[in-house]
Amino acid sequence: MIIVDIFKQVKQQLESGSNLINLGASVGAQPDQVKRLLEMAMPAMLQAMGKNAASEDGRKSLAKALNQHSDDDVSDLERFLRRVDTEDGRKVLGHLFGGGNEKVQTGLAAQTGLDVNQVSGLLTRLAPLLLGALGQETKQKKVEESGLTGFLGSMMAQAAGNNVQGLLSQLLDAGSGDETKDSASKLLGSLFKKR
Repeated sequence: MIIVDIFKQVKQQLESGSNLINLGASVGAQPDQVKRLLEMAMPAMLQAMGKNAASEDGRKSLAKALNQHSDDDVSDLERFLRRVDTEDGRKVLGHLFGGGNEKVQTGLAAQTGLDVNQVSGLLTRLAPLLLGALGQETKQKKVEESGLTGFLGSMMAQAAGNNVQGLLSQLLDAGSGDETKDSASKLLGSLFKKR
């Protein structure tokens, strides 16, 4: 599996079988709402990782987190999601988005029809999954801490081809002020215009 295939593979697995239904049921959401959240939340988390990796302290912290999750078994997503540590997921989100965590979740809620608690519940399940998938990839490819920036850069370049470049900043904008609805409409249009 090459680096740029990680998101595609995880997304396909999440959308197969009953995973979307089960994820939605865990927070009282519809499968189509969960799918829309996936389209935005996974790339946003990747971009947040890229921003963190731009500093030495952030890179060290991310390398440690990836190493801790490198042995997570994400091959059976249904089983993984049943047993996922949501408290760990909450901590991961705090590290990824920092002070912007609430704004990101508010932005995602505005764009998916979910409420903030539902978004939070889903993200606390998706964040450990993403770290597990990336942790396995960095372990298999022997990506050192010094190579994390390039590793994430390759993935973000792929994300750019899917109309999600700058998604994190758009979510932050959409999660604050009185222009949430307009920002949400513009963002959704840019995300799905080629789908």
